[in-house]
This record gives sequence, structure tokens and C-alpha cells, in this order.
Amino acid sequence: MIMDTLFEDPVPILFAGVLAAALLVLAFFHLRRWQILVGILGVALLVGALLIVEAVFVTDREKIEAKLDAGVAALLRGDKEAVLSIIAPDATETRARAELVLRFVKFHWIKLRDLEIVVNRLTTPPTAEARFYAAFRFEDRSGYYPYRYDEVGLLVEFVLTDQGWLVTDHIEYFEVR
Repeated sequence: MIMDTLFEDPVPILFAGVLAAALLVLAFFHLRRWQILVGILGVALLVGALLIVEAVFVTDREKIEAKLDAGVAALLRGDKEAVLSIIAPDATETRARAELVLRFVKFHWIKLRDLEIVVNRLTTPPTAEARFYAAFRFEDRSGYYPYRYDEVGLLVEFVLTDQGWLVTDHIEYFEVR
């Protein structure tokens, strides 16, 4: 949990590094000792190393967010196979809903907001839930409702498989804030 939080976002690393360096700079101007400059260099090297690790280390949350982004891109392209590839084979209701939507709707843009991802590694296999709001502009392929806008709240459940994180279920709710 701490490792995920540390490597989820580089801001805490940068904040701690800048704070430590600022304190060392103040100490240097007060004491005028060259050893403090070595400490500043050490802090800079440590922050640089942690930022490199943060860039290389991909957390479960980042993998799930990337899977959601891939799903959005596939929906925008209308790529049924790509959409179904991120849904688990035994998630029949979710697969059927995706096929239905792709058959009748062409998306022009999709934006996700307020994304919250909770990963549970204590289950076997590991699971996760993503809650977010999706806003989208679409047109009905039949032409009855051209260029409609809608926003929906979603709870999407994931499971970790050999193919990575896959969608196992989804719940649509319409309480948009």
C-alpha cells in the first residue's frame, strides 16, 4: 500500500526532496560548511533515483487506469474486438452490453472523471473496483437521435488474470454530481 502510494504520483517525492534541499541550503548559508553541499547533492541524487523508479514501477491502479483508457479508445474507434478483449470471457452480461452499445451507438468523445480505484490483493485471484463518471457525446446509428450527450456513473469490477486486469462486471448508476 505504501509502495503503491509512493510510486503512484511523483509529487510526494518531489515535495520531500525540495523540502530537504531547502533545509540544507538554509543550513549551508548559516554554517558555511562544504559537507552540507555534499548532502544537497545526495538529496538530489536520491530524488532522481526515486523518480526513475517511480517512472519504471507501474502500480495496479496505473494498470487498471491504462485498461480503462484502452477501453475508451476502442469504444471511440468502434473496435468490438478490442473492447471485448478487456472483458473477461465469463462476464457474459458485460460482454453483451458492450456488443449492444457498439451495434447501436457511435461515440464522438468520452471523458472519465472522479476515478477511484480500490485494489484488493487479499482475494484469490486479486480483484479491483473502479468508480467513476463517464461523460460522452454519441450518435445513434439509426439516426433517430443525432449527437446526444449523456453522463453516467459506473462501478467496474476487475480481476487479475494471465492477460492482466480484465473487466468482470459493471454497474451503471445515474446519480451524477
